Amino acid sequence: VALFTRYTLQNTSDYPLLCTASGQKPLPAFEIGKDNINLPPQNGCILPSMSMSSWFTKSNKLRISLHDEKGSEAFIDLEALSGFTEFFLEIHDDIFPHRMAAFGMSLQPVIYGLHVSSQVVLIVPRYVISNESATAVAVRQCLVQDDIDGLTIEAKQRGTLQTWKPGKKREGNYFDLFLKKHKNVSEDSLIFIQFCPKETGYGWSGPICVSSIGRFFMKFRRSEDMVIDGINKDTLQDGKLKQFASVDVVQENTSFVLHFTKPPKVALPYRVENCLNKASIMYFQKDSDESDMLGPQESEQYAWDDSSLPRKLVVRIVDTPALREIKIDKISPWKPFLKMRSRLNLDFSFSNGLSSEKQGFDDSFELRVFKIGYEVYADGLTRVLRICEQAENPKAEKIQRPIAHAQFRISYMCIHLLDKGQSDEMLQSPSTILMATFQRVSADSVITDRHKNMDVAVYSVNVDEKWDGASFGSVFRMNKLQGDALNENILRIVCVLNSSNSSVKQVHYCSIILQQPIDLKVDEETLMKLVPFWRTSLAPAGTPSTQFYFRQFEVHPIKIIASFRPGRSQTSYSSSQEALRALLHSVIKVPEISNSVVELNGVLLNHALVTFRELFLKCAQHYSWYVLRAIYVTKGSSLLPPSFASMFDDSASSVLDVFFDPSDGSLNLPGLTIGMFKFISKNMKSGGTKRYLGDLGKTVKTASSNALFAAITEVSDSVVKGAETNGLNGMVTGFHRGMLRLAMEPSVLGQAIMEGGPDRKIKLDHSPGLDELYIEGYLQAMLDVMYKQEYLRVRVIDDLVFLKNLPPNSALINEIVENVKGFLVSKALLKGDASTVRSWRRLRNEPEWKIAPTVLTLCEHLFVSFAVRLLHREATKAIAEVTTKVKGQLTGGEDEGKSSSGGGALVKRSRLWTVGRFAASGVVAYVDGRLCRHIPNPIARRIVSGFLLSFIDRRDDE
Repeated sequence: VALFTRYTLQNTSDYPLLCTASGQKPLPAFEIGKDNINLPPQNGCILPSMSMSSWFTKSNKLRISLHDEKGSEAFIDLEALSGFTEFFLEIHDDIFPHRMAAFGMSLQPVIYGLHVSSQVVLIVPRYVISNESATAVAVRQCLVQDDIDGLTIEAKQRGTLQTWKPGKKREGNYFDLFLKKHKNVSEDSLIFIQFCPKETGYGWSGPICVSSIGRFFMKFRRSEDMVIDGINKDTLQDGKLKQFASVDVVQENTSFVLHFTKPPKVALPYRVENCLNKASIMYFQKDSDESDMLGPQESEQYAWDDSSLPRKLVVRIVDTPALREIKIDKISPWKPFLKMRSRLNLDFSFSNGLSSEKQGFDDSFELRVFKIGYEVYADGLTRVLRICEQAENPKAEKIQRPIAHAQFRISYMCIHLLDKGQSDEMLQSPSTILMATFQRVSADSVITDRHKNMDVAVYSVNVDEKWDGASFGSVFRMNKLQGDALNENILRIVCVLNSSNSSVKQVHYCSIILQQPIDLKVDEETLMKLVPFWRTSLAPAGTPSTQFYFRQFEVHPIKIIASFRPGRSQTSYSSSQEALRALLHSVIKVPEISNSVVELNGVLLNHALVTFRELFLKCAQHYSWYVLRAIYVTKGSSLLPPSFASMFDDSASSVLDVFFDPSDGSLNLPGLTIGMFKFISKNMKSGGTKRYLGDLGKTVKTASSNALFAAITEVSDSVVKGAETNGLNGMVTGFHRGMLRLAMEPSVLGQAIMEGGPDRKIKLDHSPGLDELYIEGYLQAMLDVMYKQEYLRVRVIDDLVFLKNLPPNSALINEIVENVKGFLVSKALLKGDASTVRSWRRLRNEPEWKIAPTVLTLCEHLFVSFAVRLLHREATKAIAEVTTKVKGQLTGGEDEGKSSSGGGALVKRSRLWTVGRFAASGVVAYVDGRLCRHIPNPIARRIVSGFLLSFIDRRDDE
């Protein structure tokens, strides 16, 4: 009789661990002492290094801590664990910064003759160093152990990397700061290490990220003191002043294993060739203090001194001012070494202590320097920088090919996948497992003398289940609910190849776009029927993979609405099918999924030199991580699969790992429409990998909408206020004031871009008490419905209401605050009269702002102001003419009598005119009120009212 517990814990790390139930009280110190390795089963278990123990406790939630050292604790829910995860324990001691113990955890099925519902919880060290060279090597963590010798690993041995809590965060630009909520949560805690051979005089290498999967090369230089102490110049020719090594970072189970090899077993990634006859060159990495010299007609292999510095090589022709920065990751044809600006400013006097006689330059070298150039080509997986003259350039290719154009169209195509397990007798009426239909498949190809352009588009792809008893009718098809553009193709592949005779195929541009969200419905029984068709490769064993250079390679993000239905085990399953079933149920534990949204990040590679097999495997591993992450999210687990920093840093100059809605892949701004990939890559100031989680396109468009909203509303509010107060002149003045405010206060746009505007605080007269959550939730829902501001947040704490990330507009802020105060007054939390609260202006389903009403209002103000001014001017002219005629008739016979009148008559007349004008203004106002009541048109009513009231207003010029 064999008895199994549901879980068996296995510890293969160097640390003894204490595992107890998460809800259990801490055990007494005497019970978990260092010498005690046995615990009662109901209390948990102590796992020494390289040991196993059964888990007898009913609880599935573990609390893991170090047994013999004080430190933090980790809580793991075994039911929520799907496949793999990682956790860290901080060691609390007197050493600062604190040490960190990193672990990886995975579920393994129990290997037994029969299927048993038991699993092995395997705990392994997260980072492992494997020294595969013939000498010992020292390892230390960057920015933490700069003054420490580090960990020594002997030849042909393995060791667990001891990490320290990072004290410095990774620097980022303003674009990264803006997208900080989408950044990978572990990006700021990436661990970089350095290597140093245990040989006299060699220094430390450049930093290597322990979670970047790939092959990286490093360089060790002998210190200058050792060179001065007795090493002759012949040592330089023997290559003893520097050594090279490679580090292969691979993921084994949940551990990152760094295989250190010195010297490397493969060619270095770069080679520098100096094909000049008489001139030597000096080259160094940009911002690096180390340089190398290369004589005429010599070549040398090269690797970066520091991968964190810019990946640019600065090359200078010795004893000349000729200097050039070269991106050697970028394959390029022959180019002049000197740019046009450098040619105009070049001085060939060789003053400042330099003499052309040092290298034996003749007089013609000053002219031949204009013919010196460089090219970068691929020799296998090695990029070669060649410095040569144009006439001696054997790699230059002059390809003359005729121009051709080809078109290929398929209106309908159907593929049936037949059951492989059927016998020969049944092949007359075979059974179909899946049927794939393709509609409107088009392929266009244009060949020129430099490029081969290909464009493949598929309008519709449907994969249906056809075997008896299938759970789903369709496996793969476009999602009709979220597919916006029904006339667009579901799949498009664009590829531009350079015409070259090189063994490395050069791809100028390659883009794979799944333009619409898709429905993916899979059941377990269908997967089991597909297992017999699986094989690793169709090529014969040992066939080398095709090598590609991608100037730009992009796979756009994929949005999937996924469903999965598990099945039952059958006795007819083969060993491969049982292995797949164990992976689904015992390791990953995939639940039943119904219409769950899965977002797979896209990949953008620049200047990547890879083989087809390597590219395919890395993309598969990349997407498998996001699929596993989606399973965690679907299960509602707080855990995440063990993350990685990058998979392409070893083969590409820059990598972008990002998601945006594939059905709306362009960024649309006023006067600007560019691809989302291009927009984000333009804001990446440095190379390396940038990873963003979540819908980045929505955030960028929301921020641009907020910025545009802030600019238009600030300007339009000022224009409308000016037009209302002073007509056309006020409108112009208001426009100037709005633009001046945007110029003088750039924080208005800055706050709009950085997810909202300022904050406001309202102090309550009465505390809500137990109704805090109700008041907070109601206010949040009310503002979300009314204003549609994504980042607007409400918090209620005691007697304070906090409004955070308000929209960047003063008028809208005041309106939001008034509406919140009105609700608080209605709930008797704030003193005031609810009847005086300003009515809500924004209703449900109204957009955030409308440009058409704003323009219409401005036009109305302009028309009314122009009409009032015109009528007032014509009326003034008419009144003046009538007044002049009347005065002419009256003054003819009264000039003699007026000469004798006194000053008292003038004062009396002035008083009478003032009283009369006051009475007349009252009559005009009354007439205006009575008249406007009977005018239905609001614009005509405003014109009549403005015209009448213009005679009452006292102007400054009068």
